[in-house]
Amino acid sequence: MIGLVIGVDAGGSRTRVAVADANGETIATSEREGGAVKPGEIERSASIIAAAVRDALITLDPTLGAPRALCAGVAGVGRESERRALSEALLNESLADDVLVMTDAEIAMADAFGDEAGIVLIAGTGSNSTRETIEMSQAARKVGADGLLLVTPYYNRPGQDHLYRHFKAVVQAVPLPTVLYNVPSRTGCDLLPETLARLCELPEIVAVKEATGSTLRASQILAKTGDRLAVLSGDDATAFPLFALGGRGVISVVSNVAPREFSAMWDAAAAGDWNKARELHFKLLPLSEGLFVEANPVPVKAALSMMGRMADELRPPLYPLAEQHREKIRGMLRDLRLI
Repeated sequence: MIGLVIGVDAGGSRTRVAVADANGETIATSEREGGAVKPGEIERSASIIAAAVRDALITLDPTLGAPRALCAGVAGVGRESERRALSEALLNESLADDVLVMTDAEIAMADAFGDEAGIVLIAGTGSNSTRETIEMSQAARKVGADGLLLVTPYYNRPGQDHLYRHFKAVVQAVPLPTVLYNVPSRTGCDLLPETLARLCELPEIVAVKEATGSTLRASQILAKTGDRLAVLSGDDATAFPLFALGGRGVISVVSNVAPREFSAMWDAAAAGDWNKARELHFKLLPLSEGLFVEANPVPVKAALSMMGRMADELRPPLYPLAEQHREKIRGMLRDLRLI
């Protein structure tokens, strides 16, 4: 749970800062001349915001304790360049250890899960920049994440030794239990079994989300890493075969729609009841294929909307499921008695 939340309004000619406590009550405010971020002036605007944050924090009631003992977040940060500039400006104000730069959504996530007993929160902090991955991982740890999920760097396509060095740098900087995520169809970067075996030298690397959908690849990984690495399926349609090979779980799309059935398949496999697990695999197979008729998460959000679980809203450039696919998804949900 975040102790204090620092809200920043820099949309006009002045920068206004309000510090709220855990109950949402405003306990300190400040203002500074200078406002909205303009092209070429990100650093200047960040300096104004950081100074306003300092002004607000020094007015806090001393009985609350020193700011250094508090975990605070700055809401309203947009692009990564703005986040980084503000982090550097806070460092210049000697506030780098006191204030964590976060977006509104990140603050909401930390508040929702930070104090829930029994919930293990694994934060997806991977990017195609080692420095950015470390910064996001540090932010996740600061708000209470229990572990990290690190996708392979996308677009810039690092080689195998570069991948090793990237992941090593991250887990050495932020030593939390880490799940690596290999999904070359999305990233254009493939983390090979030999590199995974090498990464097993690092104790923080505990699992891999293997999303190639290849049982051959899963076999190669398991042959090289044995029991050292938990191999998790990242592909619903091939989760059952991976369980049979020795996989230890799945990070699933289908389980958002049919959690009871998908969990039952894993429970049966883990208990050695392969007939039941196989039966559930084939029962869920149409859904495992149907929820990828368009790019994930377009179909799964449509399905959850049909079930009344959420609004069918996506962030462009993704848009709601095409009409020609909707009846197919609806039929699958009816077959499983989910609607």
